[in-house]
Amino acid sequence: KEILGEHNEYGIVVENSDKGLEEGIRNILDNPDILKHYKEAVRQRSDFFKPEKTVSEVESMFDNLVRK
Repeated sequence: KEILGEHNEYGIVVENSDKGLEEGIRNILDNPDILKHYKEAVRQRSDFFKPEKTVSEVESMFDNLVRK
């Protein structure tokens, strides 16, 4: 959920097999609207994992622990 979102809005889950992976990739490549959606979504989601944001959140967590 952290990476793909609550409802797979940032990626898709496929069966853990060669066939499942192939079907998932084929589905995205055969559907330009889906490909466009995930291209845009991954750009947005990448902001969530930027080091500056992650470090800031960890520092905040430590500050809160020290204050208690």
